Amino acid sequence: MGMTATNLAIGRISHLDAFLADHGRAMVGWGRKPSGRRAEMAPQWLRRPFALLEDGFLRSVGRDDPPLSLIVDDLGCYYDASRPSWIEATTARGAAPDQARSARADRFVAGQRPVQI
Repeated sequence: MGMTATNLAIGRISHLDAFLADHGRAMVGWGRKPSGRRAEMAPQWLRRPFALLEDGFLRSVGRDDPPLSLIVDDLGCYYDASRPSWIEATTARGAAPDQARSARADRFVAGQRPVQI
């Protein structure tokens, strides 16, 4: 994996490389925390991309279990109205998700209905 975590907790996330597959050698930090601010400086300091992490909407089964979902954003944080986020920019462009992602999302939702999540 080519990413660099800006704190130890990020480096301990199991299967983090799967979440960051599209982000290459990014510096990775947590949202608006100090580690996220350090990651955002990577393009300026190191000429490397950055990615910010946030807990996904389905965090985990147990408190200490590995995350089931993470939000990875290379623009900002979805909850920070002072700057755009990936989801905001994508929505503003009117970009439709590709068919493979749409089909994957449909399968995921169908699988959650029986367990009422």
